[in-house]
Amino acid sequence: MDGEWTWMSRKGAITIDDETLVKTVQANTGYVRLGYNIKLANGYTLEPLGMVVLYNGHTDREDQAYATLVKTPSGLEQIYDFGANLYFNPDLKLSLHYTHREGDPGDAGEGSTVNNYFFQGGVGAIQRGDWVGLGLIAIL
Repeated sequence: MDGEWTWMSRKGAITIDDETLVKTVQANTGYVRLGYNIKLANGYTLEPLGMVVLYNGHTDREDQAYATLVKTPSGLEQIYDFGANLYFNPDLKLSLHYTHREGDPGDAGEGSTVNNYFFQGGVGAIQRGDWVGLGLIAIL
């Protein structure tokens, strides 16, 4: 089991009608991951695991505008990943995972690019979705 949680804060000055306001934008993010190795009779190892990732930024219009001005993400994002790895040996693994993603742009609304759920570099506005992945990983 491992995880981490980070509280973030960024301060910026905004000038409106010759008046300078200093605003602080805050957010927090983190994950927790849990896995367990089960030794199988044939010498293989099965590793079921799960992970939850959360991003909590501002969701109201005014604070999202300040977050954009100081180049900080806003809105909400959640990722839930569940899967299993089957290790044939230390250099060969079969992996099957399901990842559920969801996000909330807050008052910024649909089509906004307030966080990584709604934006991808080089692509622009997107909305990520769920996926199932199957992989064979070999260390050569």
